[in-house]
Amino acid sequence: MGDELHNRLLHQNDGTKDAILYKIIESLVCSICHDYMFVPMMTPCGHNYCYGCLNTWFASNTQKELACPQCRSDITTIPALNTTLQQYLSFILEKLRDQNDESFKKLLTTKTKEENDYKNDKEKDTLFDKVFKNSALAVADDSDDGITRCSNCHWELDPDEVEDGNVCPHCNARIRNYAGGRDEFDEEEYSEGELDEIRESM
Repeated sequence: MGDELHNRLLHQNDGTKDAILYKIIESLVCSICHDYMFVPMMTPCGHNYCYGCLNTWFASNTQKELACPQCRSDITTIPALNTTLQQYLSFILEKLRDQNDESFKKLLTTKTKEENDYKNDKEKDTLFDKVFKNSALAVADDSDDGITRCSNCHWELDPDEVEDGNVCPHCNARIRNYAGGRDEFDEEEYSEGELDEIRESM
């Protein structure tokens, strides 16, 4: 059973093998910069981007909740290094190694630089410019009527007061998500006319 795919692949024609290999190589390309992901980072929703692009994406969205560049899912935990994709790319490069080819040398130089950038940030504990260390989550407190609180200091987060890029007014931690969203409201608290006005403004 475990060898089924191995055996089938060995007996395929070259066109099928090429198509499979092309798809694998495509999965090693970052959808943001369209370059190879020498340091592929996987978001909690399962999408992969190179470390540099994801770092830039988070830095350019400092006034918003962190979200996946592709599906816009909230990113509440730090993306992880996808070692499987990294090993695939390293293996392919090793098999195609050509020291006399200038473009290949450039590829290897880029690989070394990006891996060193990631390694240095990890050693200094500054991955993603510490955005996941200097931030918190908005958590609904079910024991207190579902009031939304900062996961860092437990201060109540009033959507009308959380301004300046979604920052906790008490500890100044950046809130990486909205628990329940800003647009929720209790319809029973409003008259029919007020409800119509609210719906029109949303």
